[in-house]
Amino acid sequence: MSQPGGLSGTPSAGHCVAAARLDGFSKLALFEPPYFVDAFPRPPADTATTYRELVAAGRRGDAVEYFMATVVGLPPEFVAYARSQPWWANQEALAHTLAYDAEIMADYSLPAARAASVTVPTLVVDGGASFEFVHASADALAQAMPNATRRTLERQEHNVDPAALAPVLAEFFADRPGPPPDPRENDRCVFAPRSSRPARQRPASGCPSRSSRPSGPASVRR
Repeated sequence: MSQPGGLSGTPSAGHCVAAARLDGFSKLALFEPPYFVDAFPRPPADTATTYRELVAAGRRGDAVEYFMATVVGLPPEFVAYARSQPWWANQEALAHTLAYDAEIMADYSLPAARAASVTVPTLVVDGGASFEFVHASADALAQAMPNATRRTLERQEHNVDPAALAPVLAEFFADRPGPPPDPRENDRCVFAPRSSRPARQRPASGCPSRSSRPSGPASVRR
């Protein structure tokens, strides 16, 4: 790239971004990379294989249910409710892609050493009404990265409203570090990246949010 650029990723794509080569990128923004940290149990090691076998057997709905119940840990009553909703057919149509996510995430552990090596300014964002495990994941990732900032979009779920996320990304990527110093000039200001901010401690809030939960205009917590 001729000019430094920014790179953003959401859920498992955020893991790819965090683990990728970053040559030419001056900033990163990651929304809810889905690592399982602390006391949250990791998905079974054969998760990708399970998805493929269920889809191959024509059991796309069961593959989606496995994702919701076994991987994410949603309660049975919510899964039953989800299967009765008009949008369930869309989930089944995408069931074959669940294996791709599982392959990318491997054992779903946070790559702490790799994260510690990423020195570009990084924004780690989560939704205030999202799953508890992604709150812990976002906190742990921000703590592991030496130049990370944490933000939370209040009342936003894992299926974030683009209208709530876009202004946060625009603000972050617009606030760019200044140009490198020119040895021929002595009066040019050079702006250092923002210092890292410790991850926010969050109390547990019970069950994950539901798609039926209202999600009004988002406010942002820094």
